[in-house]
Amino acid sequence: ELIDNHTEPIQKDDDDCLYIYEKPIEGEEYIIIVDSSHGVDRDYSAFMVIKISTSIHELVAVYRNNKISPLVYPNIIYKVGINYNEAHILVENNDIGSQVATILLYEYEYPNLLFTELTNKKQRVAYGNDGKAIIGLKTTASVKAIGCSNLKAAIEHNKLIIKDYNTISELSTFIKVRDSYQADEGSHDDLVMGLVLYSWLLTQNYFKDVEQNLSSDIKDIYEDSINANMMGFGFFTSGKPDEIVEAEDDDMLDRKAGWKAVNGDNFDDSIFY
Repeated sequence: ELIDNHTEPIQKDDDDCLYIYEKPIEGEEYIIIVDSSHGVDRDYSAFMVIKISTSIHELVAVYRNNKISPLVYPNIIYKVGINYNEAHILVENNDIGSQVATILLYEYEYPNLLFTELTNKKQRVAYGNDGKAIIGLKTTASVKAIGCSNLKAAIEHNKLIIKDYNTISELSTFIKVRDSYQADEGSHDDLVMGLVLYSWLLTQNYFKDVEQNLSSDIKDIYEDSINANMMGFGFFTSGKPDEIVEAEDDDMLDRKAGWKAVNGDNFDDSIFY
């Protein structure tokens, strides 16, 4: 069903790495989930932009590149995050991801990075950095179990809209191995793991002020299953359909004027560089 309902992106970058399915809408809330790799033609560095300000969430943009350096990767994340209304960003900080998160914080001073902290040996989103919190989220067995359970519920009950073919393809090869899930041999799960971390985030209270009821919906659907796994746990549009617009040079965002695009809905191609 997901494959039948996938759509082509309305815009791609020149490297065929960034796929846009919906341009940012003024006033909407977005979360970006970041997975990182070393950029040596094997695993992908990947992130996804998810619109979270409605009761049904939607994957609106995807980036995937297995050649990009971890030193360059944060620049792409930063520019896309700014364009999507200064989206909240959660970085998976295992291995090289810690370096990516640190660059986003200290070099780019990105305003909406999420921190986590250990409380009673359980990870949770931290409200500010008090010196004990760390940037991003470490993927553990508990995080993965909760995330997989929530993700299963969200997809099966149409609470998460996924139009991206590569993400759907990875889901088709995301298999159970003993007590966990991972990519089948010869396949990748970089995009799916982003969805897993996003689904773990649904158990947190960080977005309590956002108009989203997805977490409570999922808990109602799979209450027993989720509880068993909980060991703690450059442009805006009006949202109306419009034609695809080619990028123009010198698109700029005016931050002081509420991040309104100077050149209307023209795509800010600087996010690709």
